[in-house]
Amino acid sequence: MRHFLLTILLIMSGMYARGQNYRFFSSDHDISSSLVNSIYQDHYGMIWISTEDGLNRYDGTKFTIYRNVIGDSTSLAHNFVNSVREDSKGHIYVCSQKGVQLYNPDTDTFTHTSRREGNTEMKYAFSDILELRDGRVWAIGTFPTEITRIGPDGMWMRRLFSDDLDIRGIGGCIEDAEGNIWLMNGWNGVYRMDRVGKIHHYDSRSMDLDLHKISCGPDGTLYVWGNTRGLYRYDRGSDSFVPVARQLLSHGARRCSLLQVRGRSCWEGSGASGPWSARRC
Repeated sequence: MRHFLLTILLIMSGMYARGQNYRFFSSDHDISSSLVNSIYQDHYGMIWISTEDGLNRYDGTKFTIYRNVIGDSTSLAHNFVNSVREDSKGHIYVCSQKGVQLYNPDTDTFTHTSRREGNTEMKYAFSDILELRDGRVWAIGTFPTEITRIGPDGMWMRRLFSDDLDIRGIGGCIEDAEGNIWLMNGWNGVYRMDRVGKIHHYDSRSMDLDLHKISCGPDGTLYVWGNTRGLYRYDRGSDSFVPVARQLLSHGARRCSLLQVRGRSCWEGSGASGPWSARRC
């Protein structure tokens, strides 16, 4: 059997350790899978590791592994977990290939998957949660939705866009400082919903046919990363995305993220030649 080693650098403080504490965790002994989709820390200090085969919670001492249990409606809906996020009210959302659930820390269980009007379950794939500045919470994935109500009877959603707009399969979503909401589809491009609700479409054919990441820099600049042609920056003057770092493709980069290090913007990523980093262009 093929074994994978997952190396995670956890910089823990407060309840975990003083200074920095480095530990290595293996999928053979510690967590459910080495195929990690996201890592998130909630306000309790718990670290959630979402993987393609289960959800892992680290309390500073040990891991607790959550998986779907057939016949148990309080377990994970699906073992392929994309992310865990928390909103300003303390709700902890779990996005999987079979909907969005809420985690209940008091009972250590999960709610039923979310529902929409008509009382049908939203058993679609969801990748992430975005809380807007006005307090609304969006669930991003196969169909972008808004979480309209959370109560004893569950969590309710409504679809945000009609079928004729064909805004679906969203892999990334952010809100900029001006109140524009940007949604990224890997193959169809980028959509911008302005403050009055008008939709603007930026076709991927003018950028990259395999968009992977959308990020907002510390100065408010919007970036989109494509796995084929590299990095693009949104230019307000021309209302278009312009290439800024195609040379990074020389690294064979397939994954990247925007970071701020000591007040400077930089990009980091990994590819065929291993990890790399670069200054902002």
